[in-house]
Amino acid sequence: MSHSKRNTSLAFFTAYERDELKGHWGSRSTRLSRDSFLPFGSCQLCLLPAREPVSCPSHGHLFCRECAISNLLAQGKELKRLRKEAERRVAEDAEDRVIGDEEARLKALEEFERTQAGLNGRNGASKAGMKRKADDSDITLNDGDAKRRAGAHDKAEDQASFWIPNKIPDHQKSDVQVIRKHPVCPAAAENAVHDFTLKSLVTVNFAAEKKNVSSDTSTRICPACDKPLSNATKAVLATPCGHVLCKACSDKFQRPPEKSAHDADFDAA
Repeated sequence: MSHSKRNTSLAFFTAYERDELKGHWGSRSTRLSRDSFLPFGSCQLCLLPAREPVSCPSHGHLFCRECAISNLLAQGKELKRLRKEAERRVAEDAEDRVIGDEEARLKALEEFERTQAGLNGRNGASKAGMKRKADDSDITLNDGDAKRRAGAHDKAEDQASFWIPNKIPDHQKSDVQVIRKHPVCPAAAENAVHDFTLKSLVTVNFAAEKKNVSSDTSTRICPACDKPLSNATKAVLATPCGHVLCKACSDKFQRPPEKSAHDADFDAA
């Protein structure tokens, strides 16, 4: 009888195996602390406090101006490369199509010339300069041969070959993807992709308050209520001025009232 720690033939977990499962193979859950989040006002690209912060107007993603411009230039170069590659592939496909049509025409012409010369006789050698009438059996046989040859040709084309450059699995032409016209926001989710252009960027103006006069550190606050902004508070970006307010002050000053003072019902009340 083996030791309990080494006994793995039981139909149930022992206490030792359950501890091993929790410690090594199981999943652990923990609560995320403030150290797991970026500080408020951090750039989404360099993950540092944003310098000269800018934001996309539709979703409010924050970036450094330098990081945003660098990303725009990199995406522009990539889009230009993809467009050139797409144009090259279209030209290659057109050239291959022309070459294939020319080969098919030459093959058909050669087949016609051989038929006229009497070199395609099946039932024995045909006499020189004499034409033979094709019967029904020959037509059926020719149709069957054509189908078999076409099936074998398609099967051979589908098979990969490491000796032919255009049939190597890693170097086969992939389908031309749809190329977008404008760069996209690097912080956007997959289901919320939006354009990211230099003209649409909004300069963010944070209101800052220094904690200590001697130190250079400052806290970003709401300009209306002077409360510090952090990850625990909801911040709202005002466009086009670029000031950042807390959610409560934004609802108080920016949201229109439900009833206007000029309404007749308001005066009657």
